[in-house]
Amino acid sequence: MVIVLVEDDLEDQEFFSDAIRKVCPECSLLTVEHGIEALHLLDKIPIPDLIFTDVNMPIMNGIQLIISLRSLDRFSVVPIVVLSTSASDDIIGTCYDRGATRYLTKPDSKPELEAMVGRIITDYNESSNPLY
Repeated sequence: MVIVLVEDDLEDQEFFSDAIRKVCPECSLLTVEHGIEALHLLDKIPIPDLIFTDVNMPIMNGIQLIISLRSLDRFSVVPIVVLSTSASDDIIGTCYDRGATRYLTKPDSKPELEAMVGRIITDYNESSNPLY
């Protein structure tokens, strides 16, 4: 399974990377810092199984990234999971309106993040129409 993480905070990148290694050691994780980097990466690799993105990032934020990806046929069904510190109903609604598959508020602890990521991966692996 190939997972792309779009996250500008280095500590959050490491936190997520540790969680992935624990719950899915066979997963390949590719990390970039903002939406433009994500678009460049995604143009060069086969379609990933999952994309996780933060909302608040420089250069191109998560909402702009979702809009860009959903406008491309090859990413129309790739699950995009927003993982953000924001719990604003407006931001959550906008993410879903623009094509996010799920919206999760970043947890404060590693065990919570591991459980959250584990559920997403399990849902993906068990579903014929992942995460929808």
